[in-house]
Amino acid sequence: MRVLAINCGSSSLKFRLSEASRGVTNTKERLAWGSVEGLGSRATVSLATVEGSTVREVAEVAAKGADSADEPPYGGLTLLGLVGLSDPPRVDTREAIARTRGAGIKAVMVTGDQPVTARSIALSVGLEDEKSAEVVNGGELADQEALADKERERLLRARIFARVSPKQKLDLISLYQENGSVVAMTGDGVNDAPALKKADIGVAMGLRGTQVAREAADVVLKDDAFSTIAFAVEQGRVIYANIRKFVTYLLSCNVSEILIIALASFAGAPLPLLPLQILFLNLVTDVFPALALGVGEGSPGVMDRPPRDKEEPILTRGHWRAISGYSAAITASVLAALASPSRGCTSRMRGL
Repeated sequence: MRVLAINCGSSSLKFRLSEASRGVTNTKERLAWGSVEGLGSRATVSLATVEGSTVREVAEVAAKGADSADEPPYGGLTLLGLVGLSDPPRVDTREAIARTRGAGIKAVMVTGDQPVTARSIALSVGLEDEKSAEVVNGGELADQEALADKERERLLRARIFARVSPKQKLDLISLYQENGSVVAMTGDGVNDAPALKKADIGVAMGLRGTQVAREAADVVLKDDAFSTIAFAVEQGRVIYANIRKFVTYLLSCNVSEILIIALASFAGAPLPLLPLQILFLNLVTDVFPALALGVGEGSPGVMDRPPRDKEEPILTRGHWRAISGYSAAITASVLAALASPSRGCTSRMRGL
C-alpha cells in the first residue's frame, strides 16, 4: 500500500494514493500538495509503503522551506488531487443496533469528530434513518444546572453528539441517569476513563483500548465489536430468566414439603415424609431439574421485551403467586394420596 504523507513540523498527515497518482513519472517535479494553513514553516511530501502499523521504504520526494513563519510554506505549489480515507463500520453493526433497539435500548453516538462525519457514520450503521437527522454540537451543551426543560428534552431525544469533550461526556451521563436511565458507556482512550467510571456499566475496548480505560471499565470487549454488546445483553437476559425459573421451582418444592409435614402434624396424622425421604427428594428432584432450568437457552423473543426496572426484585408478585399456586397444588396432591384407601397398603409396606 502506497501512502502520501505530509510532514509539517511535529504534525503528520497521511493520505492513501489513488491509482491515478501512481502514474506520475517525474515525482519531484510534478508531485505537489495544496495549501494547508497553520501547520508550520516547512512542508515535506513523501512516499511510503505501509504494512499494518509498520512503515517501510520511506522516501522524501518533495520539500519546500520558508524563510520565516509568516511566509506561506505552500506558496507556488500546484494541487494534483486529494484522496480521502474510508474506515467503514463493521457489517454486523447495523443488525446489532436494530436488535438493541427492539430490546428497548437506545443507542447514542457521542464523538469528538465533526458533525458531518458523525451524521454519516450514524446513517451508515442505522442509528438514524434521515439525512436531516439532528446533530448536537458540543458547543451547544451548556452546564447541566443551566439547562431549560425544553433543552433537556431535546438532548434526551438526540442520538448524535459531535465535538464533545470528556467533561461533556460526564454531563451527558448525569443527564441520562437523572432521567432514570441505566447508562452503558463505551470508550477506549485515557480521556474516556472518567465517563467509563461514572456510567452504570463501563465498556472498554480490549484490542485498541488503553490500560487506563480497561481498568476503569466494568466490561472489556475482546473483539471491540458492538455486536458483542448486543449478544451479551441477550445472554444476560437469558441467564436472569433462568435464575428466576429455578428459584421459583426450588421454592415451590421446598414450601410444599414444609406444608405437607406441617398440615399432617396439625391433623395428628403420621408423618408423610421421613427425613431420609426428604434428603432423597432434595438430591434427586431439586438438584438436577434446577440445574437443567439454569442452563436453558431461553426463549427466542428475549430481545423483543423492554428492559426491566432496575429496582425490580428477582421474584416479583407474579412469581410469588406462582410459587404459592404450585406449592398448594403439590401439597394437596400429596395429602390426597395419603388419605386415599390405598393408604393401608402403604402402611403395611412400611411395616415390612
